[in-house]
Amino acid sequence: TATYPCILKSATGEFGKENSIVACPSEVDEVAGESLSSQWVLQELVAGKEELSVSLLVQDGKILEVVGTSYKCGREIFVWPNVRNVEVTPYEPSPTECEVMTLFLRAYSGICNFNYKLRGDDGRMCIFEINTRVGGDLACDVPRESARRLFERLDSLVDDSLQSACRSVAPDGSAGEWDEPLVIEPKDGKHLYTLIYLHPFRIGLRDYVRKMGLFARPGLRIVFPHAPRRSISSMGGKEHKAWYDYLSDNNGSREDEAGAATVADSRRHLLRLLNKENKLLQASLGLAKSFSEEEADDDNDEDDDDDDDDDD
Repeated sequence: TATYPCILKSATGEFGKENSIVACPSEVDEVAGESLSSQWVLQELVAGKEELSVSLLVQDGKILEVVGTSYKCGREIFVWPNVRNVEVTPYEPSPTECEVMTLFLRAYSGICNFNYKLRGDDGRMCIFEINTRVGGDLACDVPRESARRLFERLDSLVDDSLQSACRSVAPDGSAGEWDEPLVIEPKDGKHLYTLIYLHPFRIGLRDYVRKMGLFARPGLRIVFPHAPRRSISSMGGKEHKAWYDYLSDNNGSREDEAGAATVADSRRHLLRLLNKENKLLQASLGLAKSFSEEEADDDNDEDDDDDDDDDD
């Protein structure tokens, strides 16, 4: 069991913020209040002048790239980065350390970061944190060549098996100007959930295709519709991939005005796609809310009426 002094840290903090070294329960109360809650973590304080941070690129629990950083301080007890005069150097974790980290990574894919020290008596790892994101070491401290190598490897993670699992499916009755959606089938072949993801304005799906290996999940079918290229009024008629026309550009200060006809066009297309996916799933679960075919048909009827009015 851990004994005082300990590390008291915020459960939601980052980069050493709200971390304190506490010597007794009364000091805990001074920082966290009279009782600890889920907002705080009371953690063993491991002495040692060197703290290690290792960033990993992982696919299906297998470590593909390793980038380590050593932070050495002139004293045995410290909280990085709340200290000065720290020596920052590259660090290569041992095979044993990598084996320990692999135990935490079963079925995981993506970037993660381990923060730990090696105990002075026997060299065992004492892991403080595991973050499933890019850490400050990778963002700021590792040699740029090493960081570049890791991110280039990330970009190349589309393997043959996922390429074959990723295919295009056209929703019934879609207009010719709409490209076929990209579909990533469930990793385990069992279709339990469906996620339909709408890409941002102008972005398209190129970057998502390059990173398909990170998206595949057991039970989850992911559908990525392509927005068509549209003439954007607020950008002088320049064409971009967009779900609707932007009639104004308020620079984020308030909602932009959308072209009603283009909104209706996207709505019809997405309703058809939603209904197709719901039929495949046999039920409406989670994000794929059920929309009736009649509602989509009503939209078509309204458009037919509008066309008649235009003819008049």
